[in-house]
Amino acid sequence: MAVPSASYAITLRVLLEADPLGIGRVTTAVGEAGGGVTAVDIVESHADRMVVDVTANAADGGHAEAIAGAVDAV
Repeated sequence: MAVPSASYAITLRVLLEADPLGIGRVTTAVGEAGGGVTAVDIVESHADRMVVDVTANAADGGHAEAIAGAVDAV
């Protein structure tokens, strides 16, 4: 597989329920899909949920879709 690069960077907006391990699960899913997490930004934080933007490098468009699918499965 090609090496992930900023040329195929994607940002995924993720809604997480109140769970202290949620961000870890998302970043693990990106890594297991072969992506490289470059940023995690908290967009909103509430008692019962948070919205997070996760930016990751992918190898190509298909790889970006695979990373998004892995995150959706979390």
